[in-house]
Order: sequence, then C-alpha cells, then structure tokens
Amino acid sequence: MWEKILDSYRFHLLGFFQKGGFPGIQALSTHERLETLQNYVEVVVFRDIVERHKVSNIKLLKYFVNVLLKNAASRSSINKFYKDVTSQGHKVGKDTLYSYLEYLEDAFVIFAIPMFTESVRALETTPKKIYAVDNGLINAYLQSFSKFWKTARKSGLSRFAKAKKRDFLLQHQRRLRNRFYYKSS
Repeated sequence: MWEKILDSYRFHLLGFFQKGGFPGIQALSTHERLETLQNYVEVVVFRDIVERHKVSNIKLLKYFVNVLLKNAASRSSINKFYKDVTSQGHKVGKDTLYSYLEYLEDAFVIFAIPMFTESVRALETTPKKIYAVDNGLINAYLQSFSKFWKTARKSGLSRFAKAKKRDFLLQHQRRLRNRFYYKSS
C-alpha cells in the first residue's frame, strides 16, 4: 500500500519537474504545453520589459532570454554573451545586457545567484548562476522533453537535480536574503 502511495508521489513530483508549476499546464498535451509556456515568456518580455523599459532591440532581448533559459542552472557571464553577440555583428553595450538581466529578474522570468566570495570585487565580476522561475520554462526553451532527458543523462549533475535545487531556492528565496552558490576547486 505504501509503495503505491510513494509511486504516486514520485510520478507527480517528476511531472512537476518536467512540466513546471503553472496552473492548467499539466493537463495540456506536450506541444500545447510548450507553446503555452513560450507564449507566457513572450507576453512577459513584451509587456513587462519591452513596453515598460522601451527596449528597442527586441530580437536581441529574445535571444538573450533563449540563451539564459536553455542554460538555466549554469554559470552565465554577461561578458561572454557580449562577445558572442558582437561577433555576430550585433551592436550592443554591456550596460544594456546588464539592464536586460535586471529586467528579466524584475519580471520574474529568471533569478541570478552570485558565487560565494569574501571579495566585494569578485562578487561583482564572477559569473552568476541563472535559474528560471519555473522548470516548465526551461523545458519549453529546450524544445522537447527528449532533449531535456538526453541532456540530463549526459550531464554530471542532471537537470533533474538542478530542477530540485531550483525549487529549493525558490521556496527559500524570501527567507534567504544572501543566496550564493559555492564553486569547489
């Protein structure tokens, strides 16, 4: 009897990690769910960022969102992204990219966590880990669940473990004022 209950909990927990926690999303087909979640991000980006902050380079902002969500729970450097987009011919300043990151945090699409260090300078200059506010958003930007699970099996720290870590951080976000990640050598 307990095994059935535990299996049910595992099934629903796995569903939550795969599909996310937005209301009404779990009942949709995979295609509808991915499309709906991508539309959620599009609406937030347009209404909460483009309109409010008068962002003119919408294409670059969307690319930035795409890169951040596809690489969620990874260290992300504005400098690295800056080099990437300028090598593609985009004209953008680093300050603009820092603003985009701030806008995305304010709109609750992502949140960034700095690396733990005693140095104030290093705190500002080391890459931050970027987390999506919902696992469903990550999956929507990975395009398919099969790619998600292939990536999870290949990586040392699976995306499943990263999803659990992200959910812990979200649950304790308000209580943990100073959140950091620790990089071991």
